[in-house]
Amino acid sequence: LELSRKTDIEGVFTDIAVFHLYTKFFVKDNNQEERMRDIALMGKNNPSKDNRITYIQMYMEMLLYCNCEEKTVHLLEDNVGLKEEVNYFLWLVLAYKYQNAEYAKKGLDLLIDNNISVIEQHSVIAINTVITFSEMLDKRKVVKLKFTDESVQRVYNSCCDYYFLKKVDIENLKRLGKTCYNPLRFHVAEILAENGQIDTAIEIVKPFASTTQYSSNTGTYISLLKRKGLWKDLLHILKDLRHNGFDKIPDYLFLEFKLAQECNDTNDSNEVVLVLHKKFPTDKVILFHYASALFTQKKDKELCELIPIIKAFDSIKDENLIKSYTNLFFAAGKIKDGLDFLYKQMQYNHSLSLKDFLFVCSSSPTVGPYINNSKKLVEEGDFVYYEENGNGKS
Repeated sequence: LELSRKTDIEGVFTDIAVFHLYTKFFVKDNNQEERMRDIALMGKNNPSKDNRITYIQMYMEMLLYCNCEEKTVHLLEDNVGLKEEVNYFLWLVLAYKYQNAEYAKKGLDLLIDNNISVIEQHSVIAINTVITFSEMLDKRKVVKLKFTDESVQRVYNSCCDYYFLKKVDIENLKRLGKTCYNPLRFHVAEILAENGQIDTAIEIVKPFASTTQYSSNTGTYISLLKRKGLWKDLLHILKDLRHNGFDKIPDYLFLEFKLAQECNDTNDSNEVVLVLHKKFPTDKVILFHYASALFTQKKDKELCELIPIIKAFDSIKDENLIKSYTNLFFAAGKIKDGLDFLYKQMQYNHSLSLKDFLFVCSSSPTVGPYINNSKKLVEEGDFVYYEENGNGKS
């Protein structure tokens, strides 16, 4: 960079530095400290005029990745001279990321006040923004939004009619569902489904519900299958999505796990509960299902590693979960650990239900001897059962 100063290639090296930082940020940086250091360096760069827009987009992407909302706003405000065709899109991205209506208004105002027509590739985020923030926008203004593609314009007009005026033209929507810009078909399907046309809605989005590249069409298809109660189809697409590397929506993982259990798909339930446990390692319900999966797969070593973690739990409010954990200990042959766990939970929870459960356990040929084996010395944490005037007490 030093050698290139005051030469005809000076700007080129600055641009190379920008691309290097951007690539390093997403490919090589391993922690937040490294990323924030690269963000600081990126902010000091002054790229060539030809690459200014690309620089802003790259810099903004880095900032959003590290959740630097305030810095991103300053970046856009400091570059008001950026082409409106680019600037509006960046404000809409920011609005969607932080669910902020003021950012949405800035982006939409740039479009409408400058009479800019939204290109096809940006139509999804533009329409999504209007629908998402419909209650906070000036409806008389946003209906003036224009699009370069006529079919996209018709989809937008239909959305405005439905969400703003509660007007719906079913036949027009059916035609649009067959001809409009593919990434927008989910909007048509959702309106049809809300107006009693769920089968037609499913037909519209099903061909575009990819399991290799998640999209709004895929999300709507999943929602419609759930509403229709098509559980086998739903399990199939959720499983395919996860197998193709998409496991970013916890609700989908929980739903897949529930359906896999109901369909007795043990392999799938074992797979998905492992993913859930990695995402939510401290969730006690998920940990129970994960431990159960280890038990059914005879992974004794991994199960034993969980025992001290489970026994260290503080109070568990769900009595059924306490019983389930205890039974799992017993099934795995860890009788003493199970009783230790149960006694500890009974110190927090003095419910009759748990006392009855302990009484039932005492009649078990495998657990009973451990319970009925009297000790000469009562220690802290022991659960004591005694009789007074012929009445059992604890």
